[in-house]
Amino acid sequence: MTLRPGFDSGVAWAYLEPFVAHALEAIVAGGAPQIVQLFCGDGYLAPALFQRFPDTHLYGLDPSRDALAAAAGRVSEASMFQPSVIESFPSTLPAASFSHAIAVHPPVAHWQNVLRESARLLAPRGQLVVCSPSGRAFIELFDLLRECALKLDRTDVAANLAGHAIERNVPAHLEQAWTSIGFTYVEATTHTFELSFSDANALFSDPAWLQYILPTVATSAGLTQVDPAFRYVRDAIDRYWSDRPFGLTVELACVSARRGQ
Repeated sequence: MTLRPGFDSGVAWAYLEPFVAHALEAIVAGGAPQIVQLFCGDGYLAPALFQRFPDTHLYGLDPSRDALAAAAGRVSEASMFQPSVIESFPSTLPAASFSHAIAVHPPVAHWQNVLRESARLLAPRGQLVVCSPSGRAFIELFDLLRECALKLDRTDVAANLAGHAIERNVPAHLEQAWTSIGFTYVEATTHTFELSFSDANALFSDPAWLQYILPTVATSAGLTQVDPAFRYVRDAIDRYWSDRPFGLTVELACVSARRGQ
């Protein structure tokens, strides 16, 4: 199983912060919550989580040992943060042991793993919060990929974009997909913000592009990250936005659900 490597959240914080803020806002907790974060990376969520819920016990799962080492180093409440490497699903954590599970911008390829592992780890009535790009995120990029498919006769790209992976998971099919796994009271809210880039080079060299946007768009479109279609996108941005900054729409969906009995 191929899992996402570790990353440095700080260099892409302007992009990641809205996802973190809305995920934290959705958490409903009392007492001393037992929270597991899937794909916790370098512990970027922990400081704000401990500030809001001081008695939290946080368990972080991530495939990168380096990211988990960075997380352990940055979290002052070390005794209340327990990192664990996940090499495959299901993890080694015990079932039905957590009051909350949270995933912020999980890899698109592991959407089902996130849902199924959360369903396994949560106690009955436990809350799952996922904050991820919605089906209308990065619309400018998907439009350019559709143009590429038409002009370069990339029928494979056209077929993949007819129902790309984000649209299949967030938010249109949430209730059906999540309830079949064992969740109830599924609620989703969407929030939109825009990123601005002076040109294509600024976008393609930005840490948010490298760590989050490109992997999400590529996986959703069924492409590798080095597919020539992205060269077309890069050239098209410089052609169409030659006289103004390129604005990229980011719509996120924040979803809350409860584990069934």
